[in-house]
Amino acid sequence: MGTTSFEVIHFAFEFYGYRTYNVLLNPNNPIVRAVITTMIDSGEYFFFALHPKKGVTTFRAEIDSTALAGMTATRTRLQRSTTTEAQYRQALADFAAHPQPPGTLLQWVCHENVDYLDLTTDRLEMIPR
Repeated sequence: MGTTSFEVIHFAFEFYGYRTYNVLLNPNNPIVRAVITTMIDSGEYFFFALHPKKGVTTFRAEIDSTALAGMTATRTRLQRSTTTEAQYRQALADFAAHPQPPGTLLQWVCHENVDYLDLTTDRLEMIPR
């Protein structure tokens, strides 16, 4: 998503008959670049959605080549992105006003520190239901 001047990455996770979750990411963020590169190279993703009341929803899947086509085709542009924080925040505000597809807009927390991606230390212990 974006314009000729900037871009943002949009993920939509649809749980049929339940709910749709949307995430917008700034491809100029070094952590986003690392995650997207890993996703494209591995063909897999794993996301955690942390709920304010201490709940967690996880999203994990192998990504087929069709789903990766858009990111693969724009990989160079995404890796060279110069999207500013102001442009990203404006894209978030515009999307929040008219989400497509309709659903809950998730915020990516801890996106400013790569150490949060290291799960070998400071693990969050979760008990499945």
